[in-house]
Amino acid sequence: MTLALLGAAALASAAPAGAKGAAKSQKAPSAPMLPPAVSIGSPTDGHLENGAALESSASLRIVPIYAPRDVRYGLAELVTTIQRAAATVQKRFPGAVMTVGDLSRRHGGEVDRHVSHESGRDADIGFYVVDEKGKQVLADQFIAFDGAGRAKGNPHLRFDDARNWTLVAGLLGGPAQVQYLFIASSLRARLLAEATRVKAPPALRTRAAELMVEPRGVLPHDDHVHVRIHCPSGMKACVDWPTPKSSVVARRKATPKPAHRSAPLVIAVPLAQPDPNEVDASDSDMDDADGELSTRGRAGR
Repeated sequence: MTLALLGAAALASAAPAGAKGAAKSQKAPSAPMLPPAVSIGSPTDGHLENGAALESSASLRIVPIYAPRDVRYGLAELVTTIQRAAATVQKRFPGAVMTVGDLSRRHGGEVDRHVSHESGRDADIGFYVVDEKGKQVLADQFIAFDGAGRAKGNPHLRFDDARNWTLVAGLLGGPAQVQYLFIASSLRARLLAEATRVKAPPALRTRAAELMVEPRGVLPHDDHVHVRIHCPSGMKACVDWPTPKSSVVARRKATPKPAHRSAPLVIAVPLAQPDPNEVDASDSDMDDADGELSTRGRAGR
């Protein structure tokens, strides 16, 4: 009897091991690791390899007017920073949804109506907008604001100081090292005032003040903020500063132009750095520091 019991126990103890071995042998192979995204060249003269896609989520959407362009790829650091900022705003303001425009094309390179956005380090983010009751409004395009925080073309819509400051704080707290936040000076002032009101850490306020700059020489960024990040450490082919204007202008002039253009475009130079985009404002094919065609006058339509 004892030997029988011992034999049964031995078989019972051996069975799980065999089952585990069989399960291990039948386990599906893991998916191959994708190569990391790489930014090559400058924001105005470069391309992107293995770009990470920015996907819509409960806290983030691609602005409808730009969605068909499929210009939503960038370095993983940029994409993650945007996603985390959107989640941060939604956590503080339940139901808040970020509106994002263009990043870069899947493989980088020139993007229609942009002079930058070529190397996966630039993104356009629409402002959070509310109505007179404080409810968020999701428009199908970016909405421009005046210094009083009223939408141009629809005074019933407001620039949401609280949500937009939380957005800036979230972007600066992400894994990417932000190089610039291009924004109209009047809206910059509103955001810094909000940061003071909520007693944001002094170091955060100082950093935000340094990085938020208004392009000069063209229409200000009053309908969205343009985020540009630094080259990640160790990414040797990435060039932090834009290509000299002579090279960019020559390249653009040598490129065949489409038969039809929607509107003339110009280029801006941010105040914080001499000629950061290095493109001649007289060239009609160029636009501002982030290259987004203004939507002023269309708010609320």
